[in-house]
Amino acid sequence: LEPTPGTEIHRPRLGHEHIFAHQSATGLARESSGTARRWTVEKQMEQSNSPDTADIRAAFLERLADFLSEIRRWLATDPELVVSERGYVIHDPLGHYDAPGLEIYRAGGSIASVVPIAGVVLGAQGRVDVTGALDEMPIVYLSGPGRMETQVAGTVTHVRPLFRGVTDPGWYWITTAASREVRFVDASTFRAIIVAVSD
Repeated sequence: LEPTPGTEIHRPRLGHEHIFAHQSATGLARESSGTARRWTVEKQMEQSNSPDTADIRAAFLERLADFLSEIRRWLATDPELVVSERGYVIHDPLGHYDAPGLEIYRAGGSIASVVPIAGVVLGAQGRVDVTGALDEMPIVYLSGPGRMETQVAGTVTHVRPLFRGVTDPGWYWITTAASREVRFVDASTFRAIIVAVSD
């Protein structure tokens, strides 16, 4: 799942100064039959009655702070882990702004980072990545499953959920990118993510 176009992410731990998104905000893939598969996403920033950019950014940062607090609480029961806050800078359509992340340590060494990616992404209202030595796992905030439309000659012929597995608004781990299957992130799921990226 990619940030929206023009998103620039500063990720000092990974040694990358800039990561640029290349996927359109409304992903459109054309099949050989001429059928257009269109991803329908919320266009909060384009609708005249939507909150302004500052409100959307503030909402993302509030959701992010709450999520990081939950992570700290989940990991506080493990005496082998130390969690510290780390700052990041995001440049996306919401602006150029500071956002908090987390560094997770075991035995003095970092095993995982929780990195804020963007406040607006394709089909979601925010994204963070959990990165480690072995892998990187995307987590997105979803208010609903979204929808994907199949169009033929401009007529919608089929509609299905953009994400599979969404129950309530919250943070979801994208477990299978190809099929857009997601799993709600709770304490046990987050621990499984740490194991996947670090062991």
